[in-house]
Amino acid sequence: MTQYNEERDVVTLYDENENAQDFEIVDVFEYNESVYAAVTPLQDEYDENIPLDVTMLKVTEVDGEEIFSFIETEEEEEEAFNELLRREEEFDND
Repeated sequence: MTQYNEERDVVTLYDENENAQDFEIVDVFEYNESVYAAVTPLQDEYDENIPLDVTMLKVTEVDGEEIFSFIETEEEEEEAFNELLRREEEFDND
């Protein structure tokens, strides 16, 4: 296990019952004229051998505030996730 000490971008999300959970923002990117965020539950330590549990969210702006919401269709979510993978592969190859 490795301690994750870098500065992290964290967002608190609320479920339908107003329960709060902190998520780390892995990446935010524009794709097909929309903005998406890849988030993972916030942890103090990460095991490099275990893949992160990533959730794709759509980011919109309402009255100057960023709103994170679930993606409505599986097709759109899959396209956003594939774009995330493409971006990660591109980053790894640099």
